[in-house]
Amino acid sequence: MKHLRSLLLLTVFLLSGCLESSEIEIPEHLQELDNLTVYGEDIQKSYRLNPEREQTFGDTEDVLFQFMYETAVDNTGRVFILELAMGHRTIHGFNPDGSYLGSIGQEGDGPGEFRTPTHLQISDEWLYIYDNLQQRISKFSLDTFSFLSAFNLPSNQIRELEELAGGTLQKLIVKTDGSYLISFGELTPITDPRYNYYFLMNQDGELHPEKLFRKRGEFILQYRSANGSSGAGGILPFSKKTLMAVSDENYIFSAFTGEMLIKIYNPQGINIRSFYHPFSNTLFDQNAFADGLSPSGAFYQLLPHMEFPETWPALEEMLIDDENRLWISTIVEDFDIYEWWVLEETGELITRFEWPRDEPIEVIKNGYMYTRETDEETGLQQVVRYRIEFEEV
Repeated sequence: MKHLRSLLLLTVFLLSGCLESSEIEIPEHLQELDNLTVYGEDIQKSYRLNPEREQTFGDTEDVLFQFMYETAVDNTGRVFILELAMGHRTIHGFNPDGSYLGSIGQEGDGPGEFRTPTHLQISDEWLYIYDNLQQRISKFSLDTFSFLSAFNLPSNQIRELEELAGGTLQKLIVKTDGSYLISFGELTPITDPRYNYYFLMNQDGELHPEKLFRKRGEFILQYRSANGSSGAGGILPFSKKTLMAVSDENYIFSAFTGEMLIKIYNPQGINIRSFYHPFSNTLFDQNAFADGLSPSGAFYQLLPHMEFPETWPALEEMLIDDENRLWISTIVEDFDIYEWWVLEETGELITRFEWPRDEPIEVIKNGYMYTRETDEETGLQQVVRYRIEFEEV
């Protein structure tokens, strides 16, 4: 039913896109794209989002967090939070009512253990975690919280790919069929843009030998002194990058943050359509940026070595919910907030709403939105669940 709905929407909006495109000046670099739907600048939202705060997940009598890192939610509404602190590297599970369930995994090198866990994800009845230090993907049962299996990234295959020599894993997405979309960042001189290479990997950890995409990654600037020794460095906050999301039908959505152009690929990585929303990027104020930096911070040392853009990127983050709607945060003049756009998978605007930057939206699932917030009174982090309803305008 969901797939049929998608096909119907696709037909309708490809037709409407052709009509709209004839009335709008399409940027030159987009004119050669096939199956491109272009929406008007004055497009209006058809729904209003009404988030209702319902439940928090965090410190209890059973667990006291030191640092919350990533969040995942299963189909029953249970919440899993990765704790990443020295000596406390584990995944804590909570019932939908906020009560504590127990932990999954622990710090170590053995089966079901990890040193630098990241990319916490849930697919079907299993929980996945990647250990960056050991380059190992571990799989746990959501029924019993027990360790099921693990495998290391195929280092031999990676070494044989000249593009990836010395590259590091940047993105890992578990697809609904148990396979993976995985990307590696290339090693380049510090003055050059980075690119990430995306591959498909099967359930046994074997890479498909041909890459799917070569996409721009974040720009990392590192200061080197006159004698050549490295100093402060980091990802430039105004650098443009590629965002990726995968639907539950394993379609791949890609966006470069410089503009609101979304490319859709089938599960094999073939571009089948794209859509574009005109967006006015916020002007970049060099003085305001410099004034906002701490003199003791790494970026303050790098100011003389930075090349500043004319504008900020258009986009910051892209998520996809279990109804295959896209949630995209856009950068606006008010730097206390993001303006989030909720779009159909065809690109049609459902709604726009403002949300605080310091309360990042992490998961949208089962009719709920999950954010990470800091309690003003205690200073403790917590995951907050909001019921979301779309009210027709």
